[in-house]
Amino acid sequence: MFYKVDLITESHGDLTTPFNDPIQADTPEEAIETTKGSVGKYVPFFDPEEFVDDIKHVIVYECDENGKLGSMVYMEPRDQQMFDTFNAIK
Repeated sequence: MFYKVDLITESHGDLTTPFNDPIQADTPEEAIETTKGSVGKYVPFFDPEEFVDDIKHVIVYECDENGKLGSMVYMEPRDQQMFDTFNAIK
């Protein structure tokens, strides 16, 4: 499967998957870990350990290999109304 991961940080706001590239992974959790692991490469102003501590929201969407968004599949912390609303309009 392909995913897009949004990591929203306390200090720097929304850091979408490196330049919106889809990530191929077996699970949303694997896509999150891949994104966190590539932070030093794509977001050089973050120390990778400090970056993980700075994350306040994580959102994962299914997408195709070209990056076209599908359903939201993961949200932490969970806002059920936002989750349901997004998926209802997809």
